[in-house]
Amino acid sequence: MTNSNHEWQKAKADQMIRAELKSIAETQCPSWEYAYGMIELAYATGLFDDVQVGYWRQSVDNAVDLRRQELRNQRHANLLSKNG
Repeated sequence: MTNSNHEWQKAKADQMIRAELKSIAETQCPSWEYAYGMIELAYATGLFDDVQVGYWRQSVDNAVDLRRQELRNQRHANLLSKNG
């Protein structure tokens, strides 16, 4: 694999994971599984090293946690407005 091809593949993996993070932030059912699969594939093919895997996993975990908290807050607000 040429260096320029490797860099393109690495950039594409970054782009796809960023798109998944955006999707997580908008979905009604946030999950880490799909993003983790992309991260593991990039690692297995040598596109990411251990540091990058850790960074992306933490980013995914944070995005899922934030979205779940947003959904809990929305549900709580809806319950309060119905009962109040």
